[in-house]
Amino acid sequence: MDNLGKNREILERGLEKLGVCLEKNKLEQMLEYAEMLYSWNQQFNLTGFKTIEEILIDAILDSLTVFSTPLFEENIEHLVDVGSGGGVPAIPIKIFYSQLYLTLVESNAKKSRFLEEVAKNLSLDRVQVVRERGEKIAHESAFREKFDLSTARALGSLAINLELTIPFLKVGGLALYYKGKEVKEEIEKSKRALSILSVEVEEIWEVEIPFRERKNFLVIVRKKESTPSSFPRRIGIPQKRPL
Repeated sequence: MDNLGKNREILERGLEKLGVCLEKNKLEQMLEYAEMLYSWNQQFNLTGFKTIEEILIDAILDSLTVFSTPLFEENIEHLVDVGSGGGVPAIPIKIFYSQLYLTLVESNAKKSRFLEEVAKNLSLDRVQVVRERGEKIAHESAFREKFDLSTARALGSLAINLELTIPFLKVGGLALYYKGKEVKEEIEKSKRALSILSVEVEEIWEVEIPFRERKNFLVIVRKKESTPSSFPRRIGIPQKRPL
């Protein structure tokens, strides 16, 4: 079996383990995305994934664990991903749930260019790449409180994630965070942030990751009231002084 065949088998078996189905054209898009991320990573070190297999399992299948939950039974049309990096989890989510309008917020020039190339090469429509810091554009009327769902990966603690993503959400909107086994401790440490930002943890879904011993703990947070105008604080402050 050639490499492409092996990659396809990993993805197909992983999807089966998750109990989700993927049309053939979307499967091919996932494989092409994996190849692109691997290729660009060799030149620009976009992510920490070193092999195609790691990308397929720890980026793509890991991202798709959300489709083992009922999250998308909600009326979700507009998704914002803050600090998008190499596009995880937003690109796999968009490929799977193609009707989404996706906004990718990424300040790094090489990473934002990669995201633009992915959208172009995979013919993903309704995708917008914004090359800017989330702390800045979250205060702009075109983006503030305009989204149904927000995601963020590798931005730090839950308290930091909350401050950087919640201002983008409509009242009633949802934030999705992929967390590890220390999730309950993170939530406990984020009580002040949850209160200040007028949000609450609504669900924690535990999902096994195919071919891995670890699990994803998918934290769903709902926005109850409009975000105070002072948040997010200026660039760098949420990371230096988490709520």
